[in-house]
This record gives sequence, structure tokens and C-alpha cells, in this order.
Amino acid sequence: MYSISKLVVDPDGYVVALDWSYSNEDGSLGNRLFLAKPYGATPLRRVTEEDTLSWLTSQLPNSEEEFIAQLRAQAESKAREAEMVDYAITESGPVLIAD
Repeated sequence: MYSISKLVVDPDGYVVALDWSYSNEDGSLGNRLFLAKPYGATPLRRVTEEDTLSWLTSQLPNSEEEFIAQLRAQAESKAREAEMVDYAITESGPVLIAD
């Protein structure tokens, strides 16, 4: 699910960038997207969440499917890392390092 946390507005009162995130059960990611010019003629007082989400999804270079795959890969990587254990090298061979 996409969400907008902040609007960046120019001195003329037009939205020029969006701070956004995409979240699902595997995590979240986000960034700031500077909107392509022209920004549109919607005055700030008339901007709705629906407008911002439409601008975001039409201008993001990545698809929702790509974000899903990226978050899934990150979650799988974290799960694999959680299963790893540390060893130290000693004269008698590797020894498990207890936490």
C-alpha cells in the first residue's frame, strides 16, 4: 500500500515533490519523488490524497510488483541472516561464539 507522508510545495503553492512509502507484510520502503514538470495546476488547498497517490503511481519508475519483490527479497535475506551463527578461529579449530 502506498502512502504519502509529506508534500513539498514551491513558493507559488504547487506540490513539487512527495515523500512516499510503500508497505506490505514484508516491510516498507520509500523516498522523495520530485514530480515531473509541469507539476499541474492544482492549488495546494485543493490537493487530495487521491491526487497525490495518482501523481505518485503515474511517475514512479518502479511498479508495485517490483516493490513487492524487493521487500520479499529483503525479508528473506533478514530471515537467512537470523539463522547464521558466529565462530572464532582458535588454535584448536573453529569455536562457536555464544551470545
